[in-house]
Amino acid sequence: LVSDASPLGGLPEGTYGAWAVDRAGKVVVGGTPYLAGSSRPIVTGIERLVGACGVSLAGALACASVGPAWLLGMEAGELREGDPACLILFRWDG
Repeated sequence: LVSDASPLGGLPEGTYGAWAVDRAGKVVVGGTPYLAGSSRPIVTGIERLVGACGVSLAGALACASVGPAWLLGMEAGELREGDPACLILFRWDG
């Protein structure tokens, strides 16, 4: 489970420099039909995996973190006090 979400994801239809959001909400290279990144963040993928497939929240989070690291031959690492971290904070009502 990965996402290459563009900062334009979720913005209204329009042109933003060299990029654009089309009528359907897709992020494209301006003036073309070519995709320029996902319009959905990783949290949306996690929510859909849990809701549509019945995967536990812990399992879905592993699919978005441990799984991609393993696929790339990287160690998943551990979160320890004082270590730098890139975290996503979201509210889970599921």
